[in-house]
Amino acid sequence: MILSRNIFLFLVCVLWATLVVAQESQTALKQEAEQLFREGKWKESLETYNNLIRLFPPDSVVLFDRGMVHLALHDFSHAEKDFAAQAAFDSTEADAWFMLGIVCMKQNKATEALACFSKTLSRDPENADAHYFSGRLQLEMQHLKTAIYDFTHAIEHNLSHDEALAYRGWTYAQLGETDKALTDLSIALHMNPLYTDARYFYARVLMEKQNFAASIRQLDTLAQQDSWYMPEEWWLNSYKVHQVKLQKQVVASFKKMKGSEVSARKAHIAMMLGLHKLADKLYSEKNLQTAVNAPVAYLRARLLLKAGKETEALNLLHGVCNGNAPVASPYYYRALLLFKSGKLDAACADRLTFTQMADREPKGLDFLCR
Repeated sequence: MILSRNIFLFLVCVLWATLVVAQESQTALKQEAEQLFREGKWKESLETYNNLIRLFPPDSVVLFDRGMVHLALHDFSHAEKDFAAQAAFDSTEADAWFMLGIVCMKQNKATEALACFSKTLSRDPENADAHYFSGRLQLEMQHLKTAIYDFTHAIEHNLSHDEALAYRGWTYAQLGETDKALTDLSIALHMNPLYTDARYFYARVLMEKQNFAASIRQLDTLAQQDSWYMPEEWWLNSYKVHQVKLQKQVVASFKKMKGSEVSARKAHIAMMLGLHKLADKLYSEKNLQTAVNAPVAYLRARLLLKAGKETEALNLLHGVCNGNAPVASPYYYRALLLFKSGKLDAACADRLTFTQMADREPKGLDFLCR
């Protein structure tokens, strides 16, 4: 009887010691994975998290953290699975639904992303970023009044949210409320003078109010701040001043422009306003050598694409991308043209480069490299 009792106590001690060692091992692996992530060693961090989950039942924190590693590696589909698993593990956790919305946005899943942000806000009504991203999606869908509602709530919960202010201003502009638009956009630019989208929106609203000289000054500043900048296509098409009148006023304003690389800036501004014939004329000037000016070559390629001259555009994009362009857009357009010409491996490589640089899937090419 005494022997049996001693054996029982021995087994209890062994079990206890095993549990302590296992817990210490689990904690050590988790700390190692977290440290590797902080150091930017994402592949090593992912491998450690995988080992941790293989050895021990995962909790919601580990699932969330591994999802963040997948996100850092631009592996959005696996990040989505981890955040979804965490949300299922603890459905009251707002952060899981928010991050699930973010990865859905990055994969161009607008409807799913909106549902996730809605669930985030039902758990955390003061989450300014969830309101903001919901507003961005509503704006893209042209649900303008709903977008205003979301941006307003984002600003109410974070008064320094310059992105929400800029996009609410742009939304007001499309509703014809240009005074409200200028107020929001001027505040956003005061907060962040280098915010390119805000400056473009501000210039477009000034253009709508027939203040052409001021608009050109804003676009000229933008061209000098970021020589690669090009607005989204749907922004260009969202509303327009009469093209003949616009071009006449723009050309008149160009005469007052001074400084270096004036020709390149003029052509860039014409592109940002959708004045493609004027831009084409300006790009044809002898002092604009696309062979040595990568931003000009990229914008010129965009113009050639508009005109259906795909071979010429591709040749320019080869020069831009092979010169290690510092922005993602050229790789997207080259991937598009390579795909259309049947060069799938090269298109796939450019698609992956775009995803890594832009931190999102390219619209219309997200099926490549699956």
